[in-house]
Amino acid sequence: MKISDDVRDEVSDLPAGETWRFDHQFCEAGEDTRRRLYITKPASGGKLLAYCHNCQQGTVIEQDSFRKSSRPPMKPLSGSFNLPEVELRADKWPSEMKNWLSKNGLPIVSSQWTGFTGIGYHPHTHSIYLPMYEEIAIHGDTFDTPRVKGYQLRALSNAERRGPKYVTAMVDEDEVMSSLLTRWWGSHLPMQVGVVVEDLLSGWRIIQAMSSNVSVLVNYGTKIDLSTLASLKAERYVVWLDNDNAHVKSQAKKMAKTLELIHGNPCRVEKRYADPKKLPLASIQEALNGHG
Repeated sequence: MKISDDVRDEVSDLPAGETWRFDHQFCEAGEDTRRRLYITKPASGGKLLAYCHNCQQGTVIEQDSFRKSSRPPMKPLSGSFNLPEVELRADKWPSEMKNWLSKNGLPIVSSQWTGFTGIGYHPHTHSIYLPMYEEIAIHGDTFDTPRVKGYQLRALSNAERRGPKYVTAMVDEDEVMSSLLTRWWGSHLPMQVGVVVEDLLSGWRIIQAMSSNVSVLVNYGTKIDLSTLASLKAERYVVWLDNDNAHVKSQAKKMAKTLELIHGNPCRVEKRYADPKKLPLASIQEALNGHG
């Protein structure tokens, strides 16, 4: 039974005794979009048990080999930190890249947004270049030149693809993977709302939706790091993860409690919507403005 790389990556951290559900992209009975692929890690640990209720097939996966095959490679960069050569002009990007970005919440509407994000095309690996900023502050229609602490290359899926789907590179392998995106008008500090999301495109989607006074912490996953959460300063907080399984929901609750303890300001978990990159801008505005 074939299981996608994305699912394999997610369940590599599946806690013992839990079952997570996923869409089964390669289901032999036809692509499943109702999350009928169940993957369980027994309380005793070790092997993962996968069963699809659509095609009624199952398989057993060794946890050790599963991790090795599914985790994107992480490599530290040299001290000089030479960034890869990328094409930043959107009109030079392949249509597959434009379609993928649009599908994932970043339509290429103007050169301004391309300049803000720093996203580009890496022709050598036929990948999307996603820079990992320490912090980027957008004030009105201008932004400060940020420090790049690393980057991800997301391979495109057609016949030209070579190597793994994601490659992550950091200036310092001990540095926490996170980015802080801030947008405001005037001099309003702290920000009105601080939002924690799992991925970079969800972060940029919120920045697009909210015209001012918002900070977004891109957490690159569901880990909880005290110093990273302490860097997000706002009058109120929203933890907005992709709440599609029990582990993520549990981490979101812990993250919200941690933010309240650190800052003493209210924090809630967004449960109604999928992750922001999948949503219209109006839905993001309603979610973030509709609660005090």
